[in-house]
Amino acid sequence: MEDIKSSESSTHSEGFHNESTYLKGLLFNPSRDSDTILVTGKEIDGKLGRDSRISQNFIVWTTLFIYPLFSGLDYLYINHLWFEFLLLRIILLGVIFLSFEFSRKSKKFSSLPVHLMMGGVTLQMIIFSIYAPLFAHYFYLVLLSVSSVFVMAVMVWRSQHAIFQVIGAIVAYLILVSLLSETALAEHLESGGLFYMGVMVLSAFISALRYEFQGKNARIEIYQEKYREILQKEIRNIMVQRDELNTSLLSMEDLNIEKNRFINVASHGIKNPLSRIFGFLQLISIEFENLPKLAREYLEYIEDSAHEINEVLDRYVNLKAFNKEPAMKMEAVDLLPVLQKAYSKISHEADGRNISMNLEIPDEPVEILSDKLSLQQIFSSLFKYAIRLSSNNSEMKVVVETERGNVRIHITQTKSRIDIHRLNELFDALETLTKKKENAMGGQGLGLSLARVLTHKMNGHLYYSANPHSGIYFLVEFPLAEYIESEEKSFS
Repeated sequence: MEDIKSSESSTHSEGFHNESTYLKGLLFNPSRDSDTILVTGKEIDGKLGRDSRISQNFIVWTTLFIYPLFSGLDYLYINHLWFEFLLLRIILLGVIFLSFEFSRKSKKFSSLPVHLMMGGVTLQMIIFSIYAPLFAHYFYLVLLSVSSVFVMAVMVWRSQHAIFQVIGAIVAYLILVSLLSETALAEHLESGGLFYMGVMVLSAFISALRYEFQGKNARIEIYQEKYREILQKEIRNIMVQRDELNTSLLSMEDLNIEKNRFINVASHGIKNPLSRIFGFLQLISIEFENLPKLAREYLEYIEDSAHEINEVLDRYVNLKAFNKEPAMKMEAVDLLPVLQKAYSKISHEADGRNISMNLEIPDEPVEILSDKLSLQQIFSSLFKYAIRLSSNNSEMKVVVETERGNVRIHITQTKSRIDIHRLNELFDALETLTKKKENAMGGQGLGLSLARVLTHKMNGHLYYSANPHSGIYFLVEFPLAEYIESEEKSFS
Protein backbone atom coordinates (compact mmCIF):
# COMPACT_ATOMS: atom_id res chain seq x y z
CA MET A 1 0.00 0.00 0.00
CA GLU A 2 1.15 3.47 -0.63
CA ASP A 3 -0.13 5.82 2.10
CA ILE A 4 -0.23 1.74 3.38
CA LYS A 5 2.05 4.22 1.51
CA SER A 6 0.09 7.58 2.83
CA SER A 7 49.34 25.13 -0.26
CA GLU A 8 53.73 25.48 1.65
CA SER A 9 56.59 24.65 -0.76
CA SER A 10 59.52 27.03 0.08
CA THR A 11 61.52 27.82 3.21
CA HIS A 12 60.40 30.52 5.61
CA SER A 13 63.36 32.61 4.53
CA GLU A 14 61.32 33.32 1.42
CA GLY A 15 58.57 34.72 3.60
CA PHE A 16 55.08 34.24 2.32
CA HIS A 17 56.00 33.95 -1.38
CA ASN A 18 55.01 30.33 -2.01
CA GLU A 19 52.91 29.68 1.04
CA SER A 20 49.25 29.08 0.34
CA THR A 21 46.85 29.98 3.10
CA TYR A 22 43.27 28.71 3.25
CA LEU A 23 40.76 30.77 5.16
CA LYS A 24 37.29 29.31 5.48
CA GLY A 25 34.08 31.16 6.04
CA LEU A 26 30.43 30.43 5.51
CA LEU A 27 29.29 32.64 2.67
CA PHE A 28 25.86 33.90 1.83
CA ASN A 29 25.90 32.29 -1.56
CA PRO A 30 22.81 30.96 -3.20
CA SER A 31 24.89 29.27 -5.89
CA ARG A 32 27.30 27.95 -3.20
CA ASP A 33 30.21 27.77 -5.69
CA SER A 34 32.66 27.41 -2.81
CA ASP A 35 32.80 28.13 0.89
CA THR A 36 36.64 28.23 0.88
CA ILE A 37 38.56 31.40 0.07
CA LEU A 38 42.14 30.74 -1.04
CA VAL A 39 44.76 33.36 -0.13
CA THR A 40 48.03 32.52 -1.90
CA GLY A 41 51.57 33.33 -0.81
CA LYS A 42 52.05 35.43 -3.94
CA GLU A 43 49.10 37.62 -2.98
CA ILE A 44 50.45 38.04 0.56
CA ASP A 45 53.92 38.97 -0.74
CA GLY A 46 52.35 41.50 -3.07
CA LYS A 47 50.52 43.12 -0.16
CA LEU A 48 53.66 43.07 2.02
CA GLY A 49 55.65 44.60 -0.86
CA ARG A 50 53.25 47.52 -0.99
CA ASP A 51 53.44 47.94 2.79
CA SER A 52 57.26 47.80 2.57
CA ARG A 53 57.39 50.61 0.02
CA ILE A 54 55.12 52.76 2.18
CA SER A 55 57.25 52.21 5.30
CA GLN A 56 60.45 52.79 3.29
CA ASN A 57 59.17 56.13 2.03
CA PHE A 58 58.35 57.19 5.57
CA ILE A 59 61.77 56.12 6.93
CA VAL A 60 63.80 57.72 4.13
CA TRP A 61 62.02 61.06 4.22
CA THR A 62 62.11 61.14 8.03
CA THR A 63 65.86 60.47 7.92
CA LEU A 64 66.44 63.19 5.30
CA PHE A 65 64.89 65.76 7.61
CA ILE A 66 65.99 64.49 11.05
CA TYR A 67 69.51 63.13 10.52
CA PRO A 68 71.21 66.55 9.99
CA LEU A 69 70.04 67.49 13.49
CA PHE A 70 72.37 64.79 14.89
CA SER A 71 75.18 67.29 14.24
CA GLY A 72 74.08 68.93 17.47
CA LEU A 73 76.07 66.25 19.34
CA ASP A 74 79.09 67.01 17.14
CA TYR A 75 78.77 70.71 17.93
CA LEU A 76 78.65 69.99 21.67
CA TYR A 77 81.43 67.41 21.95
CA ILE A 78 83.53 67.71 18.77
CA ASN A 79 83.24 71.41 18.12
CA HIS A 80 86.38 71.65 15.96
CA LEU A 81 85.05 69.02 13.51
CA TRP A 82 81.29 69.47 13.64
CA PHE A 83 81.00 71.30 10.31
CA GLU A 84 83.05 68.67 8.47
CA PHE A 85 80.91 65.95 10.05
CA LEU A 86 77.76 67.85 9.02
CA LEU A 87 78.97 67.82 5.41
CA LEU A 88 79.61 64.08 5.66
CA ARG A 89 76.08 63.56 6.97
CA ILE A 90 74.63 65.60 4.10
CA ILE A 91 76.68 63.65 1.55
CA LEU A 92 75.34 60.40 3.02
CA LEU A 93 71.79 61.71 2.76
CA GLY A 94 72.44 62.58 -0.89
CA VAL A 95 73.56 59.03 -1.60
CA ILE A 96 70.50 57.69 0.23
CA PHE A 97 68.17 59.93 -1.76
CA LEU A 98 69.73 58.93 -5.10
CA SER A 99 69.44 55.24 -4.28
CA PHE A 100 65.86 55.80 -3.16
CA GLU A 101 64.95 57.48 -6.46
CA PHE A 102 66.70 54.76 -8.44
CA SER A 103 64.84 52.05 -6.56
CA ARG A 104 61.49 53.83 -6.91
CA LYS A 105 61.79 54.41 -10.65
CA SER A 106 63.33 51.08 -11.60
CA LYS A 107 61.17 49.14 -9.12
CA LYS A 108 64.22 47.07 -8.26
CA PHE A 109 66.35 46.66 -5.13
CA SER A 110 63.50 47.94 -2.98
CA SER A 111 65.39 47.48 0.31
CA LEU A 112 68.67 49.06 -0.93
CA PRO A 113 67.97 52.63 0.30
CA VAL A 114 67.20 51.43 3.84
CA HIS A 115 70.31 49.22 3.94
CA LEU A 116 72.47 52.15 2.75
CA MET A 117 70.86 54.46 5.25
CA MET A 118 71.29 52.15 8.25
CA GLY A 119 74.81 51.14 7.25
CA GLY A 120 75.92 54.70 6.55
CA VAL A 121 74.36 56.18 9.68
CA THR A 122 75.78 53.36 11.83
CA LEU A 123 79.35 53.82 10.48
CA GLN A 124 79.22 57.61 10.81
CA MET A 125 77.81 57.57 14.35
CA ILE A 126 80.37 54.98 15.54
CA ILE A 127 83.31 56.85 13.96
CA PHE A 128 82.13 60.25 15.18
CA SER A 129 81.64 58.85 18.71
CA ILE A 130 85.30 57.72 18.76
CA TYR A 131 86.41 61.34 18.19
CA ALA A 132 84.20 62.52 21.06
CA PRO A 133 85.19 62.30 24.74
CA LEU A 134 84.58 58.87 26.30
CA PHE A 135 81.69 60.13 28.41
CA ALA A 136 79.96 61.42 25.22
CA HIS A 137 80.37 58.02 23.57
CA TYR A 138 77.29 56.86 25.46
CA PHE A 139 75.06 59.64 24.02
CA TYR A 140 76.08 58.83 20.45
CA LEU A 141 75.25 55.15 20.94
CA VAL A 142 71.93 55.88 22.65
CA LEU A 143 70.91 58.10 19.74
CA LEU A 144 72.07 55.44 17.28
CA SER A 145 70.16 52.74 19.20
CA VAL A 146 66.93 54.76 19.16
CA SER A 147 67.33 55.36 15.42
CA SER A 148 67.89 51.66 14.76
CA VAL A 149 64.88 50.59 16.80
CA PHE A 150 62.75 53.14 14.94
CA VAL A 151 63.80 51.76 11.55
CA MET A 152 63.38 48.12 12.60
CA ALA A 153 59.93 48.78 14.08
CA VAL A 154 58.63 50.69 11.05
CA MET A 155 60.23 48.88 8.12
CA VAL A 156 58.35 45.88 6.71
CA TRP A 157 60.93 43.41 5.49
CA ARG A 158 61.95 39.81 5.98
CA SER A 159 63.90 38.84 9.08
CA GLN A 160 67.15 38.13 7.18
CA HIS A 161 67.45 41.85 6.36
CA ALA A 162 67.24 42.79 10.04
CA ILE A 163 69.72 40.04 11.03
CA PHE A 164 72.16 41.28 8.37
CA GLN A 165 71.96 44.83 9.73
CA VAL A 166 72.38 43.75 13.37
CA ILE A 167 75.41 41.54 12.69
CA GLY A 168 76.96 44.20 10.46
CA ALA A 169 76.44 46.93 13.06
CA ILE A 170 77.92 44.91 15.95
CA VAL A 171 80.94 43.75 13.90
CA ALA A 172 81.52 47.28 12.59
CA TYR A 173 81.38 48.69 16.11
CA LEU A 174 83.90 46.21 17.50
CA ILE A 175 86.32 46.61 14.56
CA LEU A 176 86.16 50.41 14.34
CA VAL A 177 86.55 50.95 18.08
CA SER A 178 89.46 48.50 18.21
CA LEU A 179 91.26 50.12 15.23
CA LEU A 180 90.51 53.81 15.62
CA SER A 181 90.15 54.45 19.36
CA GLU A 182 93.11 54.96 21.70
CA THR A 183 90.85 53.93 24.58
CA ALA A 184 90.49 50.24 25.40
CA LEU A 185 87.53 48.41 23.89
CA ALA A 186 86.34 47.36 27.33
CA GLU A 187 85.92 50.97 28.39
CA HIS A 188 83.87 51.71 25.28
CA LEU A 189 81.71 48.71 25.99
CA GLU A 190 81.11 49.98 29.51
CA SER A 191 80.30 53.45 28.13
CA GLY A 192 77.33 52.36 26.03
CA GLY A 193 78.76 49.65 23.79
CA LEU A 194 77.05 46.77 25.52
CA PHE A 195 73.81 48.73 25.67
CA TYR A 196 74.01 49.40 21.93
CA MET A 197 74.66 45.76 21.03
CA GLY A 198 71.83 44.58 23.26
CA VAL A 199 69.40 47.04 21.73
CA MET A 200 70.44 45.96 18.22
CA VAL A 201 69.74 42.31 19.00
CA LEU A 202 66.37 43.29 20.45
CA SER A 203 65.56 45.35 17.36
CA ALA A 204 66.04 42.24 15.21
CA PHE A 205 63.29 40.48 17.19
CA ILE A 206 61.09 43.56 16.86
CA SER A 207 61.57 43.52 13.08
CA ALA A 208 60.72 39.80 12.87
CA LEU A 209 57.56 40.27 14.95
CA ARG A 210 56.59 43.25 12.85
CA TYR A 211 56.90 41.24 9.64
CA GLU A 212 54.95 38.31 11.09
CA PHE A 213 52.18 40.66 12.24
CA GLN A 214 52.02 42.36 8.85
CA GLY A 215 51.87 38.96 7.17
CA LYS A 216 48.86 37.89 9.21
CA ASN A 217 47.24 41.27 8.71
CA ALA A 218 47.81 40.96 4.95
CA ARG A 219 46.10 37.54 4.98
CA ILE A 220 43.07 38.99 6.72
CA GLU A 221 42.85 42.05 4.45
CA ILE A 222 43.11 39.95 1.27
CA TYR A 223 40.53 37.53 2.65
CA GLN A 224 38.18 40.41 3.45
CA GLU A 225 38.65 41.89 -0.04
CA LYS A 226 37.82 38.55 -1.66
CA TYR A 227 34.92 38.04 0.71
CA ARG A 228 33.54 41.48 -0.19
CA GLU A 229 33.90 40.67 -3.90
CA ILE A 230 31.92 37.45 -3.41
CA LEU A 231 29.25 39.24 -1.40
CA GLN A 232 28.98 42.00 -4.00
CA LYS A 233 28.65 39.37 -6.72
CA GLU A 234 25.94 37.61 -4.74
CA ILE A 235 24.15 40.91 -4.11
CA ARG A 236 24.21 41.60 -7.84
CA ASN A 237 22.84 38.09 -8.49
CA ILE A 238 20.10 38.61 -5.90
CA MET A 239 19.17 41.94 -7.48
CA VAL A 240 18.99 40.29 -10.92
CA GLN A 241 16.85 37.49 -9.49
CA ARG A 242 14.66 40.06 -7.76
CA ASP A 243 14.15 41.93 -11.04
CA GLU A 244 13.38 38.66 -12.82
CA LEU A 245 10.92 37.74 -10.07
CA ASN A 246 9.22 41.12 -10.32
CA THR A 247 8.96 40.68 -14.07
CA SER A 248 7.52 37.19 -13.57
CA LEU A 249 5.01 38.50 -11.04
CA LEU A 250 3.86 41.16 -13.49
CA SER A 251 3.55 38.52 -16.18
CA MET A 252 1.61 36.27 -13.81
CA GLU A 253 -0.74 39.12 -12.95
CA ASP A 254 -1.38 39.71 -16.64
CA LEU A 255 -1.86 35.99 -17.16
CA ASN A 256 -4.20 35.86 -14.18
CA ILE A 257 -6.36 38.57 -15.71
CA GLU A 258 -6.49 36.69 -19.00
CA LYS A 259 -7.35 33.45 -17.18
CA ASN A 260 -10.18 35.16 -15.33
CA ARG A 261 -11.56 36.46 -18.60
CA PHE A 262 -11.27 33.05 -20.22
CA ILE A 263 -12.89 31.27 -17.26
CA ASN A 264 -15.74 33.73 -17.28
CA VAL A 265 -16.35 33.05 -20.97
CA ALA A 266 -15.85 29.29 -20.55
CA SER A 267 -18.23 29.15 -17.60
CA HIS A 268 -20.88 30.96 -19.58
CA GLY A 269 -20.23 28.72 -22.59
CA ILE A 270 -20.66 25.53 -20.53
CA LYS A 271 -23.67 26.62 -18.51
CA ASN A 272 -25.71 27.48 -21.59
CA PRO A 273 -25.54 23.92 -23.01
CA LEU A 274 -26.23 22.57 -19.51
CA SER A 275 -29.39 24.65 -19.33
CA ARG A 276 -30.50 23.19 -22.64
CA ILE A 277 -29.73 19.66 -21.39
CA PHE A 278 -31.91 20.25 -18.33
CA GLY A 279 -34.63 21.58 -20.59
CA PHE A 280 -34.55 18.59 -22.90
CA LEU A 281 -34.53 16.19 -19.93
CA GLN A 282 -37.67 17.82 -18.57
CA LEU A 283 -39.24 17.74 -22.02
CA ILE A 284 -38.46 14.01 -22.40
CA SER A 285 -39.91 13.20 -18.98
CA ILE A 286 -43.13 15.04 -19.91
CA GLU A 287 -43.56 13.89 -23.51
CA PHE A 288 -42.48 10.28 -22.97
CA GLU A 289 -44.15 9.16 -19.76
CA ASN A 290 -44.17 5.49 -20.65
CA LEU A 291 -40.43 5.04 -21.10
CA PRO A 292 -38.98 1.71 -19.98
CA LYS A 293 -37.54 1.60 -16.48
CA LEU A 294 -33.97 1.24 -17.75
CA ALA A 295 -34.34 4.28 -20.01
CA ARG A 296 -35.64 6.33 -17.09
CA GLU A 297 -32.65 5.26 -15.00
CA TYR A 298 -30.37 6.42 -17.79
CA LEU A 299 -32.13 9.76 -17.89
CA GLU A 300 -31.70 10.11 -14.13
CA TYR A 301 -27.98 9.40 -14.48
CA ILE A 302 -27.72 12.05 -17.19
CA GLU A 303 -29.55 14.59 -15.02
CA ASP A 304 -27.45 13.78 -11.95
CA SER A 305 -24.25 14.11 -13.98
CA ALA A 306 -25.39 17.45 -15.39
CA HIS A 307 -26.14 18.69 -11.87
CA GLU A 308 -22.67 17.61 -10.73
CA ILE A 309 -21.09 19.49 -13.64
CA ASN A 310 -23.07 22.57 -12.68
CA GLU A 311 -22.00 22.32 -9.02
CA VAL A 312 -18.36 21.83 -9.97
CA LEU A 313 -18.53 24.92 -12.17
CA ASP A 314 -20.07 26.95 -9.36
CA ARG A 315 -17.27 25.89 -7.01
CA TYR A 316 -14.10 25.72 -9.09
CA VAL A 317 -14.77 28.22 -11.87
CA ASN A 318 -16.24 31.01 -9.79
CA LEU A 319 -14.19 34.16 -10.34
CA LYS A 320 -14.36 35.16 -6.70
CA ALA A 321 -12.80 31.85 -5.65
CA PHE A 322 -10.30 31.63 -8.51
CA ASN A 323 -7.31 32.90 -6.53
CA LYS A 324 -7.93 30.87 -3.39
CA GLU A 325 -8.82 27.38 -2.26
CA PRO A 326 -12.39 26.35 -3.16
CA ALA A 327 -14.53 26.65 -0.06
CA MET A 328 -15.93 23.43 1.35
CA LYS A 329 -19.33 23.29 3.00
CA MET A 330 -18.58 20.98 5.91
CA GLU A 331 -21.68 19.36 7.37
CA ALA A 332 -22.89 16.03 8.68
CA VAL A 333 -23.46 13.84 5.61
CA ASP A 334 -24.78 10.30 5.54
CA LEU A 335 -22.08 8.39 3.70
CA LEU A 336 -24.23 5.46 2.59
CA PRO A 337 -26.46 7.23 0.01
CA VAL A 338 -23.37 8.79 -1.53
CA LEU A 339 -21.77 5.37 -1.89
CA GLN A 340 -24.95 3.84 -3.30
CA LYS A 341 -25.30 6.60 -5.88
CA ALA A 342 -21.67 6.31 -7.03
CA TYR A 343 -22.00 2.54 -7.02
CA SER A 344 -25.11 2.56 -9.21
CA LYS A 345 -23.52 4.93 -11.73
CA ILE A 346 -20.66 2.56 -12.42
CA SER A 347 -22.71 -0.65 -12.37
CA HIS A 348 -23.65 -0.45 -16.06
CA GLU A 349 -20.01 -0.27 -17.15
CA ALA A 350 -19.22 -3.18 -14.82
CA ASP A 351 -22.03 -5.26 -16.30
CA GLY A 352 -20.73 -4.61 -19.81
CA ARG A 353 -17.33 -6.05 -18.87
CA ASN A 354 -18.74 -8.92 -16.86
CA ILE A 355 -17.43 -7.54 -13.58
CA SER A 356 -19.53 -8.65 -10.65
CA MET A 357 -20.11 -6.04 -7.94
CA ASN A 358 -20.91 -6.42 -4.29
CA LEU A 359 -21.76 -3.60 -1.86
CA GLU A 360 -21.83 -4.37 1.88
CA ILE A 361 -23.05 -1.47 3.99
CA PRO A 362 -24.48 -1.16 7.54
CA ASP A 363 -28.19 -0.85 8.13
CA GLU A 364 -27.83 2.31 10.22
CA PRO A 365 -26.79 5.71 8.77
CA VAL A 366 -23.08 6.50 8.87
CA GLU A 367 -22.63 10.25 9.24
CA ILE A 368 -19.31 11.97 8.69
CA LEU A 369 -18.37 15.65 8.75
CA SER A 370 -17.66 16.40 5.08
CA ASP A 371 -18.53 18.35 1.97
CA LYS A 372 -21.16 16.38 0.08
CA LEU A 373 -20.04 17.36 -3.42
CA SER A 374 -16.41 16.52 -2.63
CA LEU A 375 -17.50 13.23 -1.13
CA GLN A 376 -19.36 12.35 -4.33
CA GLN A 377 -16.29 13.22 -6.40
CA ILE A 378 -14.07 11.02 -4.24
CA PHE A 379 -16.10 7.83 -4.53
CA SER A 380 -17.13 8.40 -8.14
CA SER A 381 -13.44 8.58 -9.05
CA LEU A 382 -12.41 5.59 -6.92
CA PHE A 383 -15.22 3.36 -8.21
CA LYS A 384 -14.62 4.44 -11.81
CA TYR A 385 -10.88 3.68 -11.68
CA ALA A 386 -11.42 0.46 -9.77
CA ILE A 387 -13.48 -0.73 -12.74
CA ARG A 388 -11.41 0.79 -15.56
CA LEU A 389 -8.08 -0.47 -14.21
CA SER A 390 -9.34 -4.01 -13.66
CA SER A 391 -9.54 -6.94 -16.04
CA ASN A 392 -12.75 -8.30 -17.52
CA ASN A 393 -14.50 -11.16 -15.79
CA SER A 394 -13.36 -10.03 -12.35
CA GLU A 395 -15.02 -8.99 -9.12
CA MET A 396 -15.31 -5.67 -7.28
CA LYS A 397 -16.30 -5.52 -3.64
CA VAL A 398 -17.10 -2.49 -1.45
CA VAL A 399 -17.29 -2.99 2.31
CA VAL A 400 -18.15 -0.28 4.86
CA GLU A 401 -17.28 -0.82 8.52
CA THR A 402 -17.15 1.40 11.60
CA GLU A 403 -14.64 0.99 14.38
CA ARG A 404 -13.26 3.18 17.19
CA GLY A 405 -14.85 6.42 15.99
CA ASN A 406 -13.88 5.92 12.34
CA VAL A 407 -15.55 4.61 9.22
CA ARG A 408 -13.51 2.61 6.74
CA ILE A 409 -14.52 1.99 3.15
CA HIS A 410 -12.68 -0.96 1.59
CA ILE A 411 -12.76 -1.09 -2.22
CA THR A 412 -11.30 -4.34 -3.54
CA GLN A 413 -10.82 -5.40 -7.18
CA THR A 414 -9.59 -8.96 -7.71
CA LYS A 415 -7.81 -8.56 -11.07
CA SER A 416 -5.66 -5.54 -11.89
CA ARG A 417 -4.23 -4.48 -15.26
CA ILE A 418 -1.56 -2.24 -13.63
CA ASP A 419 1.10 -2.47 -10.92
CA ILE A 420 1.82 -0.19 -7.96
CA HIS A 421 4.28 1.99 -9.94
CA ARG A 422 1.66 2.91 -12.51
CA LEU A 423 -0.92 3.50 -9.78
CA ASN A 424 1.55 5.82 -8.05
CA GLU A 425 1.84 7.82 -11.28
CA LEU A 426 -1.93 8.15 -11.47
CA PHE A 427 -2.21 9.37 -7.87
CA ASP A 428 0.66 11.85 -8.46
CA ALA A 429 -0.66 13.08 -11.82
CA LEU A 430 -2.06 16.35 -10.46
CA GLU A 431 1.20 17.23 -8.66
CA THR A 432 3.23 16.34 -11.78
CA LEU A 433 1.12 18.57 -14.00
CA THR A 434 1.43 21.43 -11.50
CA LYS A 435 5.23 21.17 -11.42
CA LYS A 436 5.45 21.00 -15.23
CA LYS A 437 2.95 23.88 -15.54
CA GLU A 438 0.95 21.89 -18.12
CA ASN A 439 -2.76 21.84 -18.77
CA ALA A 440 -4.85 18.89 -17.68
CA MET A 441 -6.25 16.59 -20.35
CA GLY A 442 -8.61 13.67 -20.17
CA GLY A 443 -7.18 10.26 -19.33
CA GLN A 444 -4.33 11.55 -17.18
CA GLY A 445 -5.65 10.09 -13.93
CA LEU A 446 -6.49 13.40 -12.32
CA GLY A 447 -9.55 11.87 -10.69
CA LEU A 448 -7.42 9.75 -8.35
CA SER A 449 -5.14 12.69 -7.51
CA LEU A 450 -8.13 14.88 -6.78
CA ALA A 451 -9.74 12.16 -4.68
CA ARG A 452 -6.66 11.97 -2.44
CA VAL A 453 -6.47 15.77 -2.11
CA LEU A 454 -10.14 16.10 -1.23
CA THR A 455 -9.93 13.23 1.27
CA HIS A 456 -7.05 14.85 3.12
CA LYS A 457 -8.80 18.22 3.16
CA MET A 458 -11.75 16.62 4.93
CA ASN A 459 -9.46 15.10 7.61
CA GLY A 460 -9.59 11.68 6.00
CA HIS A 461 -6.97 9.22 4.79
CA LEU A 462 -6.65 7.39 1.50
CA TYR A 463 -4.49 4.27 1.16
CA TYR A 464 -3.96 2.13 -1.91
CA SER A 465 -2.10 -0.81 -3.38
CA ALA A 466 -2.00 -2.62 -6.73
CA ASN A 467 -0.72 -5.93 -8.00
CA PRO A 468 -1.54 -7.69 -11.29
CA HIS A 469 -2.11 -10.91 -9.35
CA SER A 470 -3.99 -9.77 -6.24
CA GLY A 471 -5.77 -6.78 -7.83
CA ILE A 472 -6.42 -3.19 -6.72
CA TYR A 473 -7.23 -2.10 -3.19
CA PHE A 474 -8.42 1.31 -1.96
CA LEU A 475 -9.02 2.13 1.69
CA VAL A 476 -10.72 5.40 2.64
CA GLU A 477 -11.03 6.38 6.29
CA PHE A 478 -12.97 9.25 7.87
CA PRO A 479 -13.74 10.13 11.51
CA LEU A 480 -17.41 9.75 12.39
CA ALA A 481 -19.37 12.97 12.95
CA GLU A 482 -20.57 11.88 16.39
CA TYR A 483 -16.99 11.08 17.44
CA ILE A 484 -15.83 14.57 16.40
CA GLU A 485 -18.72 16.18 18.27
CA SER A 486 -17.96 14.22 21.45
CA GLU A 487 -14.31 15.25 21.26
CA GLU A 488 -15.27 18.91 20.86
CA LYS A 489 -17.51 18.70 23.93
CA SER A 490 -14.77 17.08 26.02
CA PHE A 491 -12.39 19.95 25.18
CA SER A 492 -14.95 22.70 25.80
